Amino acid sequence: MFGPGSGNPVLARCGYVLMIDEVSLDERPRYDTTHDSVLGICREHGSQYDLSVTLENLLELQLGLRDGTIHRAKEATVVSLAPFSETHYNPTPIIISGTCKTERDVQQAKWINRSLEAWESNPHGQAVRGLIWSIATDGDAVQRKAVHHVAMAYRLEPSSPIYPLLEPLALMNLQCGPNSITVDIDYKHLYKR
Repeated sequence: MFGPGSGNPVLARCGYVLMIDEVSLDERPRYDTTHDSVLGICREHGSQYDLSVTLENLLELQLGLRDGTIHRAKEATVVSLAPFSETHYNPTPIIISGTCKTERDVQQAKWINRSLEAWESNPHGQAVRGLIWSIATDGDAVQRKAVHHVAMAYRLEPSSPIYPLLEPLALMNLQCGPNSITVDIDYKHLYKR
């Protein structure tokens, strides 16, 4: 996605936002010819099955769908990266993963941390393009809690350039995530109540 020849412009180093949201899916498994496997199965339970297409695997998958040990994906979690840039604000999807909405906050926090670590270690990620400054998500309760685990794990270091500005402010929360990542939550779900 971000390597040479990806079509994504290499911007001057800037900050990025990791954006997470869900989209509704037609709850129907599909055949993926590229990987010779079944798509449309939830990530929470799909790892317990071999989703490559053989008669034996398909029969086992059918049985699992019947007895409820595996589910069709109800929604897809979409994770995108977008630069804080005036000219090239183009979100790039990096993860699209089906979910049955039973995943808990601790499991979500693990894959969010893995996403951050992948950006940090990728030679075409953080080193070339810049740090992820923020994680943005909607008001989904489980996702809010997962992002809280990630973005409130550390106290802002006194060596940070903004520490002297923020520390004296009354009631200022100095918690942040790795590399001083902050969270941006859209509270639309709370307002809709």
